[in-house]
Amino acid sequence: MSFATIIARLFNNNNFQAFGTMIITLIVAWIIFVILWKLVKTTVRTAITFAAIVVLLYFGFGITPQDILHKISEITQNFSQTPVRN
Repeated sequence: MSFATIIARLFNNNNFQAFGTMIITLIVAWIIFVILWKLVKTTVRTAITFAAIVVLLYFGFGITPQDILHKISEITQNFSQTPVRN
């Protein structure tokens, strides 16, 4: 079967709708894949950056992760106790 025959059979009425639906499905799947890939890349990059900062603080300045969490909890408590002005 030649290439021209295959193309002609793909583009008859019944197969053309299925072929068009398949192309649209592939385009939508590709868009979703690209979005998810960017999300995973960003998440991994953020996690690596955060881990590097924590390691740098620990080995460079002796600040432990527990110290960081304690300071964060102090800051959030201060925000919750701050009066709101109208």
